[in-house]
Parts: sequence; C-alpha cells; structure tokens
Amino acid sequence: GMWNSLEQTVKTKSKDDDVDVAWDALWEYEPSRRHDRMTQWTLEDLVTKDGVLEGPPSEFARPDEGYWKLLEDLKRAEERQKLLLAERRAAAAAKNAARRR
Repeated sequence: GMWNSLEQTVKTKSKDDDVDVAWDALWEYEPSRRHDRMTQWTLEDLVTKDGVLEGPPSEFARPDEGYWKLLEDLKRAEERQKLLLAERRAAAAAKNAARRR
C-alpha cells in the first residue's frame, strides 16, 4: 500500500529526493468514503458563490481576460440589482405616500 511504498522509497532515496506515492494507494485495501468524489467548479460558480475578491489577486494568480470580463459582468449585474431595488423602494414609498393622503 501507500505506507509500504513510502517506507521503501524513503529507504532507497536520499533525504533531498522527492517521494512519489500514487494517490489511490492509500485506499488500496479499504475504499474511501469520499476521496473519489470531485466537484467541478467554474470561475463563475466560485465568484457567484463567494463574491468578488476584496483585494487584488495574489501574486501567484495569473487571471486571464475571461476573469476580468466575468468581474465586469458581475459588477454590472450587481449594479442593475441595486437600481432595481432602489426603483422598487421608491415605488413603494410613493404608493405609501399616496395612501396617506
């Protein structure tokens, strides 16, 4: 299994060598309850779920044009939602004011 493979590798390699162990070797004798389940997230899913980053991307991120376009589209959609909400509130306030007269 994975641990035997790791032990053999450690014995035969020097301290500075990388150790390669197959991912599925851990579950060779007993299946995992969830290691093989994977959810595919798109960038749009993540940004829609968690929101736009509050700061710039990290120094390790290399966002492409699709990322920036997605952010612009989401910001425009958010602005439309705010305008719609403001219009609805204004209409409700006008309706309430008309009732009071």
